[in-house]
Amino acid sequence: MGEWWFRIRDFFRYTPAERRDMILSVIIISLAFAYDDKRETFNLLLWLSHYIYTVLIVTVTLFVHTAVQKLLALHQGFLAEYKAWPLGLALTVIFSIVSNGSWFVLLFGGMSLVHVPILRIGKWRYGFNLWTQGLVAASGAIANLVVATICLAIGVQMGIFPEFFTYVASVNFWVLIFSLLPLPNMDGIHLFFISRLVYVFVFTSLLAYVIMSSLHFYSWIFALLIGGVCWLLFYIFFER
Repeated sequence: MGEWWFRIRDFFRYTPAERRDMILSVIIISLAFAYDDKRETFNLLLWLSHYIYTVLIVTVTLFVHTAVQKLLALHQGFLAEYKAWPLGLALTVIFSIVSNGSWFVLLFGGMSLVHVPILRIGKWRYGFNLWTQGLVAASGAIANLVVATICLAIGVQMGIFPEFFTYVASVNFWVLIFSLLPLPNMDGIHLFFISRLVYVFVFTSLLAYVIMSSLHFYSWIFALLIGGVCWLLFYIFFER
């Protein structure tokens, strides 16, 4: 633990390129969420206030997502760097405009690992390996899941600012689901390359929890059971 703390102190940072990509991603993700503010008549000032409100939430969401990836990567002896996906961000804007905000996609980007020789000295499998890349990639989505669960507990079950905390949970849910899509430049592709079975289990478990939460049923155990069933079915019909 002490070594990990020194790694965090010396290596936990966002490069200028990461900060630029984070800002661009936040602006466009927020546009996708806030494009349709659900008002019957458009009011520019009210829309801008809603957009800024969304920007703040998305900023925290994306920071949690990437910060947890960086922390786990440092624990494993790597650096995790966030890179935006220009084509994906362009598609995100296009989908929002074409649908008039009624539906959207969030193709913002993902992490890539940077090998730091001094942090990997003495490690088994000194270089890159698929398991580490996949686990670091998935950790961001799991962090969003934890944030969303806490927000639902505060907003729905405790009744404290329910509208705000439900919105925060919704943003985290959407970010985690889209981040795990097995597309180039998204986090999900790293998990997919570990094993299709591992990917199916993790993705379906998280997706099951998101769907159950929308139905006001909160159980990580049932979500894992559903993921296990999907894993088994995928193995029987596609992998065996």
